[in-house]
Amino acid sequence: MIIIKGRYNLNFSLIRSPKKIYLALTLFLFIITSLTIAFPLPALAGKAKVAEGVVNIRSGPGTNYDIIGNLYRGTEVETGQTLNGWTEIQFKNLSGWIRNDLLEDLTAQTAMFKIKTEVANLRTGPGTNFALAGQAKKGDVFAVIEEKDGWVKIKTSSGTTAYVAAFLGEKIEGSGGFFPPPSNQVNPETPSNFPSRGNEGAVKVYLDGSLLSFEVPPVIENGRTLVPLRAIFEAMGATVDWNAVDRTVTAVRGNITVVLKIGSTKPTVNGQTWNLDVPAKIVNNRTLAPLRFVGEAFGGKVEWDGQTRTVKITSVPAGDNNSGQIPSFVQTTSLTNLRTGAGISFDIAEQVPAGEKIAVLAETNGWYQVSRGGRIAWVAGWVVEPIWNDSNSGDNSSISPAPLPDEDSPENTDEINQPEEKPMPEPEPEPIKADEIRLSRLRDEKGITVKIECGSKADPEINKTGSSITYEFEGFKLKGLNYIKEPVGTDLFKVKGINEENGVVIRAEVPYGIEYQTLVEDEGKTHVIYIPNFIMDVSKKSFGSLGERVVITTLTVAEYGRRINGDKIELQLKNVKLGKASENYRFSGRVIERVTLEEDETGVLAVIYTTGIGASSTGRSGDGNILNIMIQSKESVPVRNENLIVIDPGHGGRETGAISNSGYKEKIPNLEIALEVGRLLRQKGFDVEYTRIDDSFVGLEERAAIANKLNAAVFVSIHNNSSTNPEAAGTETYFYAPADRPDLFIQKDDREDLATYVQEELVRKLMRTNRGVKQANFSVLRNTKMPSILCEVAFLSNAEEEMLLKSDSFKMRAAKAIADGIERYMHSRR
Repeated sequence: MIIIKGRYNLNFSLIRSPKKIYLALTLFLFIITSLTIAFPLPALAGKAKVAEGVVNIRSGPGTNYDIIGNLYRGTEVETGQTLNGWTEIQFKNLSGWIRNDLLEDLTAQTAMFKIKTEVANLRTGPGTNFALAGQAKKGDVFAVIEEKDGWVKIKTSSGTTAYVAAFLGEKIEGSGGFFPPPSNQVNPETPSNFPSRGNEGAVKVYLDGSLLSFEVPPVIENGRTLVPLRAIFEAMGATVDWNAVDRTVTAVRGNITVVLKIGSTKPTVNGQTWNLDVPAKIVNNRTLAPLRFVGEAFGGKVEWDGQTRTVKITSVPAGDNNSGQIPSFVQTTSLTNLRTGAGISFDIAEQVPAGEKIAVLAETNGWYQVSRGGRIAWVAGWVVEPIWNDSNSGDNSSISPAPLPDEDSPENTDEINQPEEKPMPEPEPEPIKADEIRLSRLRDEKGITVKIECGSKADPEINKTGSSITYEFEGFKLKGLNYIKEPVGTDLFKVKGINEENGVVIRAEVPYGIEYQTLVEDEGKTHVIYIPNFIMDVSKKSFGSLGERVVITTLTVAEYGRRINGDKIELQLKNVKLGKASENYRFSGRVIERVTLEEDETGVLAVIYTTGIGASSTGRSGDGNILNIMIQSKESVPVRNENLIVIDPGHGGRETGAISNSGYKEKIPNLEIALEVGRLLRQKGFDVEYTRIDDSFVGLEERAAIANKLNAAVFVSIHNNSSTNPEAAGTETYFYAPADRPDLFIQKDDREDLATYVQEELVRKLMRTNRGVKQANFSVLRNTKMPSILCEVAFLSNAEEEMLLKSDSFKMRAAKAIADGIERYMHSRR
C-alpha cells in the first residue's frame, strides 16, 4: 500500500515485497519529477551530502514532524538554516529537514564571506542605488558567488542572492566536516530506527545571569521557542499594558515602545515593523511570544544553547536602543555636513542640502557610514531621519547628486546664471459629467482627506465593517485616478475604485485602530473620508553632548505655536488630536523631566517640563511631521553681553568684493551702510562694535574672533550681491544652523528669527525683490558663537540696483531697515 499525505508526504512502511518496493520507488520518482515541473523551489545557500545509508526527510526540524521522503548515502543536497540540531535541505524540488549528524558539510569547497561590522545592508545589486534586500549582523557567514568592483555577490540562507560592500566583511574558508548533532536525539534518524517522543526537558531562561521562573513555561512550536512576554519584559524594567478589547500588548522601557497584537506576525518597535516567523499566542491566560523578539525588542542579545535547552538574554540599559538594525537610507532635514570619520573632530568631507536621501552602509557609535555619489563618508545619526523601508529605493534619481561646492567666504553667493522662471499656472480640471465620479486626496495640517466627487447628487449604498468602508454608486462610472495609498505610520490608508456593470464600487481600508470620519458635502455630490491629524509618538533623545530633545511625531505636518514659560516650553499643535498618545510621558532626563499633552477645541497643548532652559530651538524633520524640540541646560550656555551688537562691513582693503561694470566696488557701500546701522542702534540704546571702521583688510576668521572675544549678543555682516546673470536682483539674508553642529543648531530659532526680522524690514523699506531667508555655510556664520546673519542688500551686477547703491538715500533706507530688524529681534528675546 502507498499512502500519500500532503504535497510530498509518502509512506512506504507497509510495503513488503521487492516487486512492490520497485513499483513504489518508481511511482515515488514519477511524482517527484512531476512536482519538479509544477512547483519550482528556491535554491539554498550551502552544500552537504548524506552520510548514512538511508535517511528520512521530515517536514520540520524534529521527529514530531511527518516523514516526506528518503535519501540514500552520498546524495548531495543544498542546505539552508540549522535549527535545534536539524538542517533545512533541498534535493531537486523536494525540500525538508534532516538531522545534522546524518549530513556531511561540503561548504568547505566554497569561499565564504563573514560580516565584521555590527550591521550591514544587503542589496539587490552591486551599488547603494539598488534596493535593500535585507540586513546581516556581525559574524554572519554567506557563500560567495562572485566578487567585483568592491561588491561581493552572496547566497543567503533563504537561497536568494544579494550583494554586500566588500569592506563590510572578510572572505574566509568554508568550515567543512560534519554538522553538530542535536542534543536530544540518540538513535540515528533512519527508516529502521524511529526515535521516541519522550520528555525533552524544560527550557530555562536567564536574564543578565539570573534564572527566571514563570507561571506558564516556555514552549517550542513549529521549531520556534515561545516565552512569557510580560514576565521577561517586566524583569527588564518595562511597563506592560494589556488591551483586552483589541488583544494588544504595549510595553514601554526608556525611549522604546513595543506594540504586539495577539495572532499577528508584525509587531512594532518604535513604529518600525518587525516580522515574526510565528505569532504570539495566549497559553493559560499568559501571552507567549517568539524568544528572539522578546529578547531583542528592547535592544538585548539572545543566546540559545541547544544541548542544555537554555536561553541567555543580556539586556542593555534603558534608553540605549541597540537593536542592531540600521536603516537602508537616511534623509537630511537641513544643510548637513558629511565627515571623513565618525565624530565631529573629523574634517568635513562635503555638505548635503536638506531633503536628500543617502544610502547607509554601516553604523557605529551613533554615526552612519554613508555613500554619496560613490564617496564614502560619515554623518551624525541625530541630524538625519532614518528611512527603514523605501519602496522606491531602486530609483536613484534622488540619491547622491554631485557634492555642493565648499563656501568658505561670503562672496558670489548668487548661483542663478539664467533668468528666473515664472511658475506656470496649473490647468483648470475638466468639469465632471453628471454620470462621472472622480477620486482626489489631500494631505495637509488637518490630516488626510479623500474625496469622492460626483457629477450629480448621489445616494450610494454604504457598508462599514470594522475599518473597511464600501460605497456602491449605481449608474455612475469612475474617471481618472482609481487607487489611492497614503501612509499612516507603518500602515497604509488605501482607497480603490472599480467600474462594474451597474456602476462604481469604491472600497476604503483604514488601518486598524485609526479614528476616521465620513462626511457628505456639496448637497450630496461629494462624499468624504477623513482621518484627522493626531499624535503618533512622543519620545526623548539625546542632542549631541549638549542637551536633549523631545521628538513629537504627528500623522501629517502640524502647525504650531511655541512659548517659553519659565522652565517650561509650551507648544500649541493646531488641528491635532491626541489619538492614542498618553497624556503624560515621564523621562527624568538631565534636562527634560516630562511631557504632558492636553487636547482642546483648537488642538493639543504639549508642555515640556525641564530642569532649566539655557537655550532651545525647534525644527522639523521627516516629511515635516516630526517636530524636534532641542533644549540645552542653563549650565552649558555661556553668559553673553546681551546689549552688545557687532556690525561687520564685508570686505575692505585689498579685498574689494564684487565690482560693478562701472567699477563701483562692493566694499564701499558695505562700510557706509554698516556705519549708519551702528549709529542708529546706538540711538536706540544698544552697544555697538565694528570689525572695521575704515578701508582696511580684516580676515574672515578674524571677524568672527572679534565677536566671540567680545561675547556679543548678535553679529550682523553686511554685503552686496553679484551674479553672472545681469537680471538677477533683490535682497536676501542668510543664517547658518546645521543639524550636525549642535552648538549652532541649538540657536536655529534665534538665528532664523534674526534673519527673518531683518529681511522683512529690508523688503518693506527698499521695495526690491524678496529673495528670501536662506542658509549658507559662510565662514563668519559658522565660526560665530552667537546668533549671526549675513545680509545681501542689492546686486551690483544689476544696472538699476547699482545706481540705487550709489544713492545716499537708498543706503540710508537700507541701514534703517537693518537696524529696525535687529531691534525687533532684540526685543523679542526679552
